[in-house]
Amino acid sequence: GQTGITVRPKLYIACGISGQIQHIAGMQESSMIISVNSDPDAPINSIADYVINGTIEEVVPKMIKYYKQNSK
Repeated sequence: GQTGITVRPKLYIACGISGQIQHIAGMQESSMIISVNSDPDAPINSIADYVINGTIEEVVPKMIKYYKQNSK
């Protein structure tokens, strides 16, 4: 990214990130990218493996609940 730092996690969850070029440059090599964004046209959606359209307040609590119910 703009700071010169690159991350390559197995899972990158972008919550409310628009996806400006500097941000994308630093994380686009992640194995899987999930975008949670209320803007269906956010630039980060173009590189995301999965796009969840909705606000963070709507989506994240449901993701946490699902994880808690389905993890050991």
